[in-house]
Amino acid sequence: MTRPALGVELWDSFSAHAFGGNVAGVVLDAAGLSAEHMQLVAAELGAPTTGFLTGPGIGSRLKARFFTPTEEIAMCGHVVVALASALRGSCSARRVELGTAAGPVVVRMLDDGSVAIELPSWNRLPASVSPSAACEVLGMGAEVLDGRQPLGLASAGLRHLFVPLRTVDDLSSLQPDPSAVRSLGSEIGFDTLGAYTVITESDSGATVRLRDFTAPIGVDEEPASGTTTGALAGLLASSAAGRRHKGRYVTMAQQGVELGRPSNIQGVVSYSPRGPTLEVHGRAHRTLTGTMTRPDGATAARS
Repeated sequence: MTRPALGVELWDSFSAHAFGGNVAGVVLDAAGLSAEHMQLVAAELGAPTTGFLTGPGIGSRLKARFFTPTEEIAMCGHVVVALASALRGSCSARRVELGTAAGPVVVRMLDDGSVAIELPSWNRLPASVSPSAACEVLGMGAEVLDGRQPLGLASAGLRHLFVPLRTVDDLSSLQPDPSAVRSLGSEIGFDTLGAYTVITESDSGATVRLRDFTAPIGVDEEPASGTTTGALAGLLASSAAGRRHKGRYVTMAQQGVELGRPSNIQGVVSYSPRGPTLEVHGRAHRTLTGTMTRPDGATAARS
């Protein structure tokens, strides 16, 4: 008996132009797939992360799970942008809530074709890493650190260690050992290491260049990272410049340049009497559609 085919798609998410951004795997009908099956599909697709819609919830609510080629992760911003973009043609709702392991994620379809993601609550975490340890894992001396910007741990769905560097040249020259990044991540508890340089800054926002080293979750470096940009936007907004601004603090992150896949990601912190909210804005472009034989627990081969 022939097993039914599984529809799969690949998207370029947060791309600054053609062949930019981060590759996202998308499976819109993953109902009935076990975690083992989803892991097999993600490994076969080989995208940095693949998102699976595992079933409907109530009304416009959907359930989603995220897998790298090697493991499940709680949340992935660039994949949420791809999932929402894939749903745009078949879903009349302009606002969709995704249930994820990191908590509910609200997605808004914007008129210009882009997507806004309201990330789970942003948190600054207790920093348990010294500047010297951060520099050591990056293979750089302490003189490259930008002492005017925050170094620390923050979360917006995943946990990120942020290390500020003085210049774009310092950032571009980084070649950290992935095993050292994994080891430090295991020691102090982060999913990715975001090295960044602030290019311009005002009371209402900043433009940054960002590199996200993601060996702890399976890929050495990613060219576009929604949760990382969101967490960095929250971290910068909580600094002195951000606290002086009462309306919005917007961080525009340029990422993926060193990988030849440039991306533009916008992190927006909005302040209201109910408290701050954190969104990431971006767009995605479909690059491939196809089918895969539904795995039976033993194989997951392209059809």
